[in-house]
Amino acid sequence: MNHDSIYLIIDDNSIDRKIASMLMEKCMDNPKVFQVEDSNSGIDWIIKNRASFSEKLVILLDMQMPNIDGFGFLEDYEQLDEAFKNRNEIIMLSSMDNESFFTQKAVNNPLVKSVLNKPLDVDELRKVT
Repeated sequence: MNHDSIYLIIDDNSIDRKIASMLMEKCMDNPKVFQVEDSNSGIDWIIKNRASFSEKLVILLDMQMPNIDGFGFLEDYEQLDEAFKNRNEIIMLSSMDNESFFTQKAVNNPLVKSVLNKPLDVDELRKVT
C-alpha cells in the first residue's frame, strides 16, 4: 500500500468515522486521516486543502447520507480539475449487500475505484489502494 497518501473519511455517522480512523491508525504505518461529516464538508475540505499536499488523496465516501449522499458528492467532485482528480482515488463505503442498486451504481461510476463494506476492513482497503 502506498503510505504517501492522505485519507479523507466522509461519513455522517460519527461512530463509523471514528472506527475507520482508529482501525487505519492501528493497522497502517502512520496514516494522515481527516474526517468530515457530510458531502458538502468533503468538497469544502478538498477545495480548501488540495493545494497544501502533494500526496495522493484517498477518499472514503459513505454511500448513504442525509441531504447530499455519496452520489451527490461525486457530482460535485466531477467539477474539480482533471489533474487533481487523476491523482486521487474514491472508495465508497456501504452497509448494503453487494447486489443492491446503489452498490451497483457505485461500481459502475468511473470516479469510484472500489466499494467496500462497513465497518471498514483495512486489509481490503490495502488491496484496492
